[in-house]
Amino acid sequence: MIDQNSQFQAILTAIGEAKQANADALGIPWTFAQMGVGDANGTDPFPDRLQTKLINEQRRAPLNQLKPDPKNPGIIIAEQVIPENVGGFWIREIGLYDLDGDLVAVANCAPTFKPLLAQGSGRTQIIRMNLIVSSIANIVLKIDPAVVLATREYVDLALNQRLPGDKQAGTYRKVTINKYGIVQSGENPTTLEGYGITDAVKKGYLGLGGTTAAVGDIDKIGLGGGFHSFPGGESTFGNYVSVLNFPYITDDYSAQLGFKYSGDEPAILVRSAKSSGKWGNVRTLWHSGHFDPSSFITMTTGYTRPQVDGLISAKANWAITLAGYGINDAFTKIETTAAIQSAIAALVASSPATLDTLNELATALGNDPNFSTTVMNAIAAKATKATTLGGYGIADAFTKTEVNNALANKADKDKALAVGSVSRQQPALAAPLTGSTYASSALIVREALESGPADTREIYAPGIGFHWLGQVAGKLVMDSIGKLKWNGLPLLTGAVASQDEVDTGSTDTNVVTPSKMRFGFTFIKGGGGANNAIVLPQWLGGLMIQWGVHVANVADTETVVTFPLGFNIIPACVSSFAHDGATTQSTVASQLRSLTATGFLSRREDIINTSSFTGTAYIRWIAIGY
Repeated sequence: MIDQNSQFQAILTAIGEAKQANADALGIPWTFAQMGVGDANGTDPFPDRLQTKLINEQRRAPLNQLKPDPKNPGIIIAEQVIPENVGGFWIREIGLYDLDGDLVAVANCAPTFKPLLAQGSGRTQIIRMNLIVSSIANIVLKIDPAVVLATREYVDLALNQRLPGDKQAGTYRKVTINKYGIVQSGENPTTLEGYGITDAVKKGYLGLGGTTAAVGDIDKIGLGGGFHSFPGGESTFGNYVSVLNFPYITDDYSAQLGFKYSGDEPAILVRSAKSSGKWGNVRTLWHSGHFDPSSFITMTTGYTRPQVDGLISAKANWAITLAGYGINDAFTKIETTAAIQSAIAALVASSPATLDTLNELATALGNDPNFSTTVMNAIAAKATKATTLGGYGIADAFTKTEVNNALANKADKDKALAVGSVSRQQPALAAPLTGSTYASSALIVREALESGPADTREIYAPGIGFHWLGQVAGKLVMDSIGKLKWNGLPLLTGAVASQDEVDTGSTDTNVVTPSKMRFGFTFIKGGGGANNAIVLPQWLGGLMIQWGVHVANVADTETVVTFPLGFNIIPACVSSFAHDGATTQSTVASQLRSLTATGFLSRREDIINTSSFTGTAYIRWIAIGY
């Protein structure tokens, strides 16, 4: 009978003792898995270490919780929750089973009835066994993941572990959370870096929104877009400058705008990449401080548009032909060639190949320079003219009728030209018809051996020989592409050369006119008291020579000298001091500095503090470059 003197305890069974000893000795893990409850058949049981099962087990289920006692690490707390829909029995005995299904611990408890809801009283029953063990080092504190019930205490402890109350309350813009989504820490950064933002520009970066700009390698193409600065030193852009760098669609191109800190007037510099990774020229932008448009062309010093149109209308348009200039009293190349061919054709007419050159005619005439006298002498010894052979008493010759009959199939004599020695006759030839083509030629000269298209070598070219006896001989020919040549050199070839051909010297065949020769020369004649310049054209190298003079009556002062024409590169430049004073006044000198492609600063420097100079002073300069 259970009363106030009854004892309740939980002990390891013999099997449980053996398994713990084995786990302690060998380090083998030992896991509790289930808990069973029973009614002991209505008796009041007392735990027996030799038990292998409960007296009358009513329910066995996985553990809901297994943990060491937080106040005593030598005690293991095993817990099972019996839901309200399980019951209808008394609970007097409790058993603990391991993964092998062995009863490793047994306990008795004060009898308690677990009712069913159908009985009108339902509750969730918590059964807990506190088991004293020698060591929990090798006991695996693990429960089945299928646990679905938990005590309020378990939930409170779990929440306390997950939501510890050790954080400072407040509002934070940046927090850190754990894997459960619980805030672990919080802060309020004041910079982009504090928020981990890497795709934004902070204040002052590259001079944006800042009061200074960092020193940068301004000669590097590919700088970040923004402001950079450069002190004195080696730079192809400028020294003591603030630079605004403009990126392009690729980092091997860029452009820069710079302001140079020098004197009262601002110096504005610009440049851009001319090709991949290469800077172009640095240019200085002009402004009202050193450029006055009114000093240049005005309505009173320049031409109006109607005046310019009137002047231009009286000029011929540029052309490459005589017709383009409206010239009609001169032969064109084609007309000249046609005239020559016509004259040659008229001279040759239909002569046989052996008599169609002057040389062949000279040979045919026996090369007799006195052929006329010779003939006259020969005629004087001849019979008087008659109209028939019989009139001459000739009986051993054919008559006209006989000859015509004999030569009926031969060429007419008027279709052939007899060739002999040198002739002093003056052939007069006429074309058979008008026109500008080969067919209308007065003289036709064929290729050697009448080779036709079978051989186009120049040795077969149609030609006319010229001979100054004992002095020189030459030959005029036309090659297979229609080009006339004298002794192998082309004649009358090429059109009027373009200005680009003259500048670059890219051809040796076209004709250069005076206009083309003159193009590109520039002269500025300012006289002895002003600026002067000579610019040679590009085809002569583009050399520029400029010189000038300015008054320098004030001691230790600088004059801005601007070249009449800007150089492409910084030129060579010298200056000298000239004056009207006495020879002994030698305490004044000229200085030249800040030389650029567009000008320089010219300075009169008095060597002593107070100059004794009394005459009118000048500084004369000369610059040479490209």
